[in-house]
Amino acid sequence: MDAEGAVTQITRITESPSDLQWSPDGRSIAFRMLVRTKENWNVSLPRAPEGAKWVAPPTVIERLDYRQDRAGFTDQGYAQLFVVSADGGTPRRLTDGPYATGSAHWTPDGRSLVFSSLRDPDADYAWRESEIYAVNVATGTITQLTRRKGPDGNPLPSLDGRSIAYIGYDSTDATWKDSHLYQMNADGSNPGVLMPGLDRSPQNLHWAPDNSGVYFTVDDAGSRNLHFVTVGGQVRQVTTGTHVLTVTDIGAGGDAVGVRTAPHQPNDVVSLNLRQPGQPAQLTRVNEDILTGKTLGAVEELWYTSVDGFRIQGWIIKPPDFDPRRKYPLMLSIHGSPHAMYSVAFNFGWQEHAANGYVVLYTNPRAARATAARSATRSRTRIRARTSTN
Repeated sequence: MDAEGAVTQITRITESPSDLQWSPDGRSIAFRMLVRTKENWNVSLPRAPEGAKWVAPPTVIERLDYRQDRAGFTDQGYAQLFVVSADGGTPRRLTDGPYATGSAHWTPDGRSLVFSSLRDPDADYAWRESEIYAVNVATGTITQLTRRKGPDGNPLPSLDGRSIAYIGYDSTDATWKDSHLYQMNADGSNPGVLMPGLDRSPQNLHWAPDNSGVYFTVDDAGSRNLHFVTVGGQVRQVTTGTHVLTVTDIGAGGDAVGVRTAPHQPNDVVSLNLRQPGQPAQLTRVNEDILTGKTLGAVEELWYTSVDGFRIQGWIIKPPDFDPRRKYPLMLSIHGSPHAMYSVAFNFGWQEHAANGYVVLYTNPRAARATAARSATRSRTRIRARTSTN
């Protein structure tokens, strides 16, 4: 990033690299890349008649998870970890085999990368199951660090190299389970939950510069804010506000950067000092030229009481220059199940609907309680069945 803005090509590869991570000494770059499996359709066809051609050969699928919602058929292959010199050259593969590999983070000494995966021959048939591994960059030796039944992921080594923070939960057949924040020694020993009472899923982990704890974000009531937990388990909220804040990096002096969005503000880069966080300072105004002179629909939060006294949160967007004496068509936006949450992030689609004269209503569902009740009923049924059998 010099004054000239010169670009140097590091790799020449046929697949797109992702999840790039600089080594601590800046000499290497680790990344993930798809390694395609070979097609196994080997039937020879005679030469096609003149002026015709055979249809494309069929795709032979031998994996259980071969298609995804909104994506269609997935690429035939597995993401693997690679490392390449920052000066350029041939990438060296660190992982292999029929196992999907998650994004990785360097240990502070630059000798290893930690990542999540499930390196098991039956991984395709394991439901919500993963472990954390470390791979030695020099030798390629892979060491399994966790062995708990349930998903473990997002491993992040502490800056002193002594601990690893990660996210996971015990295996369950419930349709939803909030994740916990764990900490273990660098060799995988002494794992433990830092906040067993937190009923929100922590995400976006960052170790404090002094290794005293972990910064993380949680979603709550439509907003996302930064929190901090010490290695002893004491929790405090760092930022407040009606916004969706995602912190991407924290410097040694406690300066943090990230992106922030709010009902009338698309994502922009922000900064804050963790010693005196206050309101994040906005550093970019990417959409200011587009939004200048535009009137957006007013976004109003609302709460109402559902059956069983359950409190429901929602929002309503009114058309620009809303006239309370007029009648407007109502557009209800619904999302299913308790597995996700509408937020206060800027939503172009809903603003577009409001600009076309619709009142837009969107609420978060109350299905969590019903789902929990159904799960409890199933558990009691299984217990009674086992009792009667015995």
